[in-house]
Amino acid sequence: MKTTIRMTLLTLLLLFTATALSAQQPKTKVTLGIKLDYFFSGSDGGVKVKGLVSGKAAEKAGIQAGDLIVAMDNTKIKGLFHYRDLLSEYTSGDKVKVKVKRQSEILYFNIRFE
Repeated sequence: MKTTIRMTLLTLLLLFTATALSAQQPKTKVTLGIKLDYFFSGSDGGVKVKGLVSGKAAEKAGIQAGDLIVAMDNTKIKGLFHYRDLLSEYTSGDKVKVKVKRQSEILYFNIRFE
């Protein structure tokens, strides 16, 4: 009887542990395919595009070097670390609306993460 109870408890413990571990799996990293200007420090936030990775989402959408990415899905980007935090919320296949300032013009791009 005690052996049966121990086996049942052990099985339940393993089941709960496996469930908890699977729930904590990190999301797949995604990227827009841009190279950032790490020295940019704008008073209004955002991240500046220094270059593009050929064939990736940002280039396909029409984002250009020199553009300032100011928001993603209506969330204003405060800076580089905030941008990286926002990216971590997405997985491959997700769509994002990117707001870009190009000189004095505001542009919007709908991008699907690959």
